[in-house]
Amino acid sequence: MEGDSVTLNSGLTAIQSNDVIEWMFDGNRIAQISSTDPDGAFLNRLQLNNQTGDLTITNIKTTNSGQYTLKIRRSSG
Repeated sequence: MEGDSVTLNSGLTAIQSNDVIEWMFDGNRIAQISSTDPDGAFLNRLQLNNQTGDLTITNIKTTNSGQYTLKIRRSSG
């Protein structure tokens, strides 16, 4: 519902030190463990949990409706 918050769960219980976590929206990166929202579409409304990789979007808008994709890259070793 517009104005609410929503959390997108990564399904992880812990992020490994070499993991890279990226959340995508309509093909654009909106959050990464080291940086967030490069294009400003979610200005100050994203919270990325550095422990689990879960993404919380606050003050959700109807324009935020769409496909969200999570990419997790793990380095072996």
